Parts: sequence; C-alpha cells; structure tokens
Amino acid sequence: MSPIQDIVKVAVQTYLQHYVAPEKASLLRADASFAAEPTKDLMIDVLEKFQSLVNEEITTQACFMKRRRNQEHSIIYRLPPELLVEIILATDPTSRSRSSFRSFMSVSKYWFDVIIQCPRIWSLVDLSAAPESRKMEMTRRLRGPVEVQCRSSPFDLDRSLTELAALNPTRLRSLVCILWPTTEALLSFFQERSSNIVDLAMACSTAMIPERRFDLGMDGPSLCHVDVRKVALPWASPRLSQLHTLTLQNLKKDMPSISDLHRILTSSPALRRLRLRFIGIEGQEPPEGLTPPSQPILLPELRELVFDKVPSAIPKTLIPLIRSHSCQHLEVRPWKRAPLEPNEGTLGLIIGSVVDQSKLLIRLSHAKGTPSVALTSDQLVEGDTLGDWADYITGINVELSTPPSADGPWGVFDELASRLHAAGWNPKDVHILSGANPNALGTDAVLPLLYNFISSFPTITKLHFNLPTSLGACSALRFLEGGTTGMSTPLPELTSIELYVHSTPEPVGLEDGVRSFLERRYPLHRPASADALPEVSPLARIVVPQFVVEPLGRAWPATSLSRKEVLINWIDPEPV
Repeated sequence: MSPIQDIVKVAVQTYLQHYVAPEKASLLRADASFAAEPTKDLMIDVLEKFQSLVNEEITTQACFMKRRRNQEHSIIYRLPPELLVEIILATDPTSRSRSSFRSFMSVSKYWFDVIIQCPRIWSLVDLSAAPESRKMEMTRRLRGPVEVQCRSSPFDLDRSLTELAALNPTRLRSLVCILWPTTEALLSFFQERSSNIVDLAMACSTAMIPERRFDLGMDGPSLCHVDVRKVALPWASPRLSQLHTLTLQNLKKDMPSISDLHRILTSSPALRRLRLRFIGIEGQEPPEGLTPPSQPILLPELRELVFDKVPSAIPKTLIPLIRSHSCQHLEVRPWKRAPLEPNEGTLGLIIGSVVDQSKLLIRLSHAKGTPSVALTSDQLVEGDTLGDWADYITGINVELSTPPSADGPWGVFDELASRLHAAGWNPKDVHILSGANPNALGTDAVLPLLYNFISSFPTITKLHFNLPTSLGACSALRFLEGGTTGMSTPLPELTSIELYVHSTPEPVGLEDGVRSFLERRYPLHRPASADALPEVSPLARIVVPQFVVEPLGRAWPATSLSRKEVLINWIDPEPV
C-alpha cells in the first residue's frame, strides 16, 4: 500500500471512529488515548493531511469536469488539432515568438497539449536568439522540417553552425536570413546544404554593400517561395520553377534576363505574387535572348504584380503575355516612363486590380505629344517583411497609352467602362486629374467620352476635377446638370464635388457654370415633369476656386442648398 493510501486509511478510520455516530462526536475530547501531547500532534497531522488530500481531489475533479464541459460544449475545443495549429501560426507567420506561443499555451490544457506536441510550431531555429533558449527548444525539435532564421547578427555563430550541422540536412527546408559582414560562414554553410531548401529569403544588410550570390544547388525540389534582395541566384536553375511567390529586389549587376524571367513564370502556374523592385539602374536594360519570348504566361492564381523601378523592357515584354483575371494589385513604374499598350493581357490585369477599389485617380497626360492615362488607387500600404509569404495588398498604379482610334485619343475609356461595369465595380470616389496642357482635357469633343466612363457607375458619391481651363470645368458641370440628356440626372448619389482649374482666363464663365449647375441640379422647387425620375441626393459640399467663391457668396444661386453648409474654397477648407 502506498504512503498516500496509508494516510487516507488512517484518517478515514479515525474519522469513522470518532464522527460517524452522534454519540461519539465528543470522543476526541474524552478519549484517554489522546491524553499525551504526541498523540494529539499525530492526530492533528493526520487530519490536516486528510483535509489536504480531500481538497486536492476536489480540485482535480473540478478541473476534469471543466475540461470535459469545454471539450463537449465549447466550439473552439471542437477544432481539429491541425486546424488549431494553422490558426496559431497565422497570428505570427514570420517571427513565431516564444512569448506569443506561451500566451496560447496558457489558454487551456487542450491548447497546451496541441502546441507542445506540434513539430511545426517548434520548427523555427532563430540564430539570433540566446543559446539557452535555442537549447530548450531543440528538445522539442526532434522531427519534421526546420526553418532557420537569422534577422540580426547571431550571438555565437560557431555554436549555431555546430547545432545546425547536427541536424539531418534533409530537414533544412526553409532559410530566412539577413547577411552581415560577420556571417559569411553562414552563407557558405547553407550553399553546401541547399539541396532540400524550398523556401528561400535572403537579403544583404546595409552594412554589406556588395551584392552576394547564393549558388543554389541544381539537384533538389523546386523552390516554393523566393525573396532575395541584393542577392543573386543562378537564374537558369531548374529549381526556379513551380514558384508560389517571387520577390527580386536591389539587383544591379547579376540580374535575370527577360528570357530567364519568362521561363520562370511560364513554369510557375501557381504563382500568387510577383514583385520586382530596383532591378538594374536607370537607363540599363536587361540582357536579351536571341528572340523575344512570345509564349503566353498563364497565371490563374496571380494576386499581386509589381514592377517598380525596373528596366522598361521587362513590363513592356512580359505584361502583354500574362493572362490572369485574379490579380488584385498591379503596380508598374519602370525607370523610364513607358505607358503600357491597352491589349488583352494588360486590361485583364487592370480590371481585377480596380474592381475592389472604392477610390480611383484618373490622371490624363499629353507628355511629348503622346496621350496617356494613369490609373491609381488610394494609398498603397504594405509591410514588405522579408520572408512573409502571406503579405498581400490590393490596389493599382499603372499608366496606359491611348492610341488613336475612331473614337478619338480617349477611346480606351469605353473599353475600360464596359469591362469594369461587367465585373461589378461600384466606385465611390473618383478623381480626374489633367496636366496644364489644354489639349489633355478641356474640349467639348473629349469631355463627353470621358463622362461616358463616369456615368456608367451611378454609385459615385464624390467627384474631384483638376482641369487645365475653365472651359473644361464648365463642360463638366453642364453634363452633371442632366438637362441635356432628357433622362435622369447623372450620378444621383453624388454628395461632394471638388473643382480646380490651372488657369483663370474666364472667371465669369466658371462662376456662371457653377451657378447654373447648382440651380438646375438642386432647384428650389422640384418641377412636376421630374416627378417620375428618381431624386438626387443633396449636395453636402462643393469646393471651388477662391475667385468663384466670392461672387457666389455675394449672390447665392436660387437653389435648395445652403451657402454656409456646402460652399468651400481651395484656400480656406472651412465653410464660408
């Protein structure tokens, strides 16, 4: 019999002897066997141990019942372990800090058991962590793939490499590393053991100025994720295929050729993200093959495409070949301005990137006599963390050429409007910007075509015009009046309009245009002939140049709108 069982037996026997029967309730006070002090001390010790055991058993049973209640009735406990692991890893996909894991482990016994027994959670080897911490985690890292991270200079590189050398090389599957002047040995170590790496993220620190080259082993599985910055790879390697994400950045010397990029993309149909930034230098073009590629690049899962500060030949050659209708972020800004041709591939990428945006900036240009249109969504924000394979953003920043057609230089808007309308785009805020060149936007021949694009989307609530002349502004306002169409007023949900002109040759003309717009679109009394038409939303604000605000303030139009509530000028943002 165990000691605990002996204590319980003695305590229970004593309890039964002295307390079960009411007539024996006073035995402890009268029993002669407790006359001596040592016997009293022994009885006190027995009763206290018995009380402790009872309390411990009650606590154990209560915890057991709580755990059973949670497991049988709480939704979070019904999650399969593999799904719970995915959720935990998604909360901290890059650093996987031990503090966050400890927080999860303290939630419940179920979570503790899942985390402590999952090799994926403990697969990270952080060479920047303290040696004691790595030693503790190595005890849980007995099987499965290993991801090595070194985002800052390691504490003890030699010891770290000794620990890594003890692992089976087939377990080294992921490397996220920032190279420092003191980590040359780390680069050599992984070049010798790169045959099993499938996720590679490597960058040179600012202290290490020269570019580095990582000689990826030719034998081994195809890479899944690649993010290299100031680090070149053997671009002809067959392992650069079947990629899911590809980021190349800050490559000035050993950059891939267009043929290399074309081969990589055509062999990676599951590619979701493609980012090329600061490739080469301004005026430098990448090496070309004997014949330019012509095979279409089918990327049905592509969500993000960025060509920022790259030779213009790269987007000019590759974008027309890409076929994707799932792209949600398109950013093309080569070193040298080179508007894209509005072909099938380019338009397909644009539609997907615009359709989820509620705000769009349309900038028209006549640079060097060539008309073009730039499409930009609201401010693009991204984390851009090295080795973050799930870092996706949405938006657009691209410039299109507008070749002459039967519909004039801006005929591309008809095609864009048709495709965006079919895709279900519902914009709220549209900005139309034009340079100071009057030929860019300002004639009655151009404006109707542009407004055919705008009127296709009645969900617009905010319009911002930045035009070269008052003539173009007046034409815009006449269109919004709706009196010339014989149909319902355009943009019935419009509540805000901002109007700015670069020059002021005819201030009276613009004043009259604003006055007519307010009186016709928002009359004091709604005419009976308009009863069958839907009402327009009241205007909440109209922003006009200062030279128009003053005369309007002196003689407010005959409109249902209040001057103090809606009229704002560009100099003073407050109502006048």
